[in-house]
Amino acid sequence: MSVEAPEQVRPDLLSDTTLRELEGQTERQLWATILPTATTQGATGATLRLVVERVVELVRSATSRAMTLGAALAHSLAPSAVLADRRAPTAAVPRLGFLGLSGSPDRPAGGPTSTLPTPGQVATTVVSQGLEEEVRGWLGRAAAALDSLPAGAPPERRMRRLEQIVRGLWGHTVTRLHRLVNAGAVWFSERFEFGLLWHTRNDERLCPSCWAMNARVLTSARARFAAPSGEGIPALWEGFAGLPPLHPRCRCFVRPVAR
Repeated sequence: MSVEAPEQVRPDLLSDTTLRELEGQTERQLWATILPTATTQGATGATLRLVVERVVELVRSATSRAMTLGAALAHSLAPSAVLADRRAPTAAVPRLGFLGLSGSPDRPAGGPTSTLPTPGQVATTVVSQGLEEEVRGWLGRAAAALDSLPAGAPPERRMRRLEQIVRGLWGHTVTRLHRLVNAGAVWFSERFEFGLLWHTRNDERLCPSCWAMNARVLTSARARFAAPSGEGIPALWEGFAGLPPLHPRCRCFVRPVAR
């Protein structure tokens, strides 16, 4: 999808295309990594342990791409006139692709030019999130759950339990994808000295907590949002760290705002 004028791009449109494509691809790969092995070798804890490192690599790759995508989305949504004052005036107008930006390379100038984090920066962020150990721990508990089934449990029961495990793992993974998308948006906003605007999708899936956060603004991308409170707001999710996601499977997104 080509971005001709960043300020005209709808955040919902971007999220529903590029981010949804990444989610769909990752979910398909997750099922394809686990189910064929279980089909041929049985839905057991031992089988699940065989694919742990492949799943870890899949999540590492997907979350890395998610951070790059988040920076690309933030770039496309940044106020273009303000951004032009904060980066090289000769830099190319970007094009938004599936996993990032492509186009003419940035040219040296007085301000920052690169609008995407380097592979090293992405890797450092992914490691700092503890995602790999999270996935290993999650799969270890899931394998133990399969081991706890009676020895005579029919294969159909074991396969149903494994499918529940994969669905649960996907829910865990998609929340982490959204966390890294927002990490990319924050990276971009910090680099070009923007504040942050909390954007919430106003549709039938909107929850009271996310609605309470909608349109909140921080003047610095290094600051963090306070948790919502008040009547009708449920207990705070322990995974909330001042940025989206506010809860598991949260679809909120921070976008750069001029300060």
